[in-house]
Parts: sequence; structure tokens; C-alpha cells
Amino acid sequence: MLNGRKYRYVFLIGFIVIILMFLMDSRFHVKSHLKVLYQESVKSLTQEMGEERRQERRSEKRLKQKIFAFIHTFPPYHQTRAKAVEMTWASRLDDYVFSTIQDDKNLTNSRFWLWDRVKAAFRKTYKEKGNDFDWFMKADDDCYYIMENIREVLSKYDPNEPWYLGELVTSGYKVYPSGGTGYILSRAALKKFVTALDEPKTKCRKESDEEEDIHIGNCFRYANLSLIPTVNKEGRHSLIPINLKDLVPDVLERNVFTKWYTTKSKIKVKTGKDCCGPKLMAVHKVTYQEMFVYDYLLYRVQIADLDDLDD
Repeated sequence: MLNGRKYRYVFLIGFIVIILMFLMDSRFHVKSHLKVLYQESVKSLTQEMGEERRQERRSEKRLKQKIFAFIHTFPPYHQTRAKAVEMTWASRLDDYVFSTIQDDKNLTNSRFWLWDRVKAAFRKTYKEKGNDFDWFMKADDDCYYIMENIREVLSKYDPNEPWYLGELVTSGYKVYPSGGTGYILSRAALKKFVTALDEPKTKCRKESDEEEDIHIGNCFRYANLSLIPTVNKEGRHSLIPINLKDLVPDVLERNVFTKWYTTKSKIKVKTGKDCCGPKLMAVHKVTYQEMFVYDYLLYRVQIADLDDLDD
């Protein structure tokens, strides 16, 4: 028989053993649970990193998307505007051609055929280049484009969806992308637009006319193309269908181009330094001399870091 003191010792030892066994078992379960949590966290983090990397690869791929342009010009400007375009911003395209007309003095109003020229150029582009590029651009020989900013914007959109880039203006109840800064269509948009032109019951104009951009707007709506925004959240525009000298200087007197743009822009445009976004994409009504100046200021001039002057 165990006396009272020995009984208490045995009971105490047994209780301690039970407690230790419980703690060891709990520790094992906690450790196992932590291991599972750790594995799940690593798996989740790996998945997140993998998705981020895939997004980066998609972004890099889109930044490398190929852009083709047809650039409208006329015989009198072959040696001035066209040459300036070729020596400046066009060199940053993946490929381009100039769209011109036969130099015939009997043609007194060549602008009347603008809508026909645009349709013909888009049809030919689709037939011969439709599968070779991601984006297709109609440009004019008096417009300067900053291709790096254009590529950055387009990189956010899938060329296999029907997107187009353009600056919306108005004429009465009509809303259309200004022909001055041109239009850039995705691969899918080009296909839908060209198809819409030739549909039996198309609402795209078939007759000749000089108001090319108004008819483009009607046909884009009929083809159900989606617009890529060109105005940032501060209301600053990035496709400017007039010369910057007619918009940026904060003066009282404005010319006819400034009045047209500030009153006809679909989204209100400001004058002065707040007119344009920091990621400017295009400026229209640029002389061939100014084209070289723009190019020089953007790509040749280096801005000094004033902090370096203290070293």
C-alpha cells in the first residue's frame, strides 16, 4: 500500500508526464500547422510573383508591338514636309509608306478626293499589311508624332480588340476624330473598318468628299470601334490638332485655329501651360522647319541636373 506522501508524489509525477505529453503533441500539431501555413504562403507568393512576371512580359511584348503608317502628302511637299517626316518621327515607326497623288495641274481641287484616298489607303493597307503589324496609322505630312508616348499608350490595349486612337471634335451634332492628328487602328479595328466600308447596307459614305474625318467618325461608329482616351484625369489633351504656338502661349488674342479647337473639342481644352498632358503624342499644323526643331529639342537637348552643380 502507498502511504499518503508517496501517493501524492506518484500522482504529481503522473500529472507532469501527462502535461509534457500534451505539450509535445500540441507542439507537433502547431508546427505542422505552421508548416502548412508557410507552404501556402510561399505558394501564394510564388503565384503572385508569377502573375506579375506574366504581366510584365505582356507589357514588354505590347511595348514592342509593331506600328505601320501611311502618311498623306501632296507633290508640292515631297521635298519639304515629306522629307522632314522621313528624317524625324517616321524613323521611329516599324514601317511606313507615303500616300500621294499624281502631279496633274488639271486637278484643281485635290482635297475633294480626301475621303476616297483614305478609304483606298486603308483597304490597301489591310490587304497587304493586315497580318504583319499590330497597329495601323493614318498620318499627315504636317503632323509631328512622339512615337514613344504613342507606344506606351497602345501597350495597354490588345490589338486583337477593335480599338482606335483619335482626338474627338464636334461639328454641330456630329462627333468625330480630328483628321489633323490622324487615327491609329488596332489590327482588329482595321479589319472591322474595311469590312464595314464594303457591306451592302453600310452607313459608311460611298461618295467622294473632302470631309474625311467626319465620314471616318460615322464609319467607326457603324463598325462599332472603341475609342482609346487621349485626355488625362486633369483634362489635359495629348493629341493636339493645331500648332502648340497657337495654344500654349497664355495671351489674349487667339487665331482661327485656336478658336476652332477650344470651341469644338469634345472634351474642353484649356489654353496656356495646362492645355496638354506631359505624355504629349501629336501636334498638327507643324511646318517642316518646326519638325526639325521639335525633333532636336526632344532628342538632342539634355537638361542639366542642377544638383550636380554643387559637386
